[in-house]
Amino acid sequence: MDSNIFAQASRLGLRFTTPQGQLSVEDLWKLPISHANGNKASLESIGLALKAQTEQQQSNGSLFGTTSLTRAQSKERKITQLKFEIVKYVGETLVKEAKKREELAEARKNQQRIMELIQQKQDKELEGKSLEELQKLLQGQTANASAGSDDELFGDE
Repeated sequence: MDSNIFAQASRLGLRFTTPQGQLSVEDLWKLPISHANGNKASLESIGLALKAQTEQQQSNGSLFGTTSLTRAQSKERKITQLKFEIVKYVGETLVKEAKKREELAEARKNQQRIMELIQQKQDKELEGKSLEELQKLLQGQTANASAGSDDELFGDE
């Protein structure tokens, strides 16, 4: 058996049965992880159905541990297991990606909050300065801004 489940799936042309019809492997990536309404396709509903099918296929063996499976039954069991592994992989990957997006959003939110606090502290620091200090700062800023613009206008470095 190939180690790449997606290569196997494409070679076999696997399709997944859902209440909405047949889905390809590519379609699985667009499904929600779970769905509140059991009548709609989700990775969880497909995975649970495949798991139940796998368990049912395994219980169809002999009572005494001897197997009397035909080649067709053996192939069907392997295909069901492959489908289950694909659904499981897609679901686990989508969950990891969603978690990573949440972590990044939280980090951005924290960075934004820190930047706001820095700005507040800078504002408080400026508010604590005397009128003369503020005027000197403003004059320094104005001089720097006009010196930079002259250099740009005349191409001086």
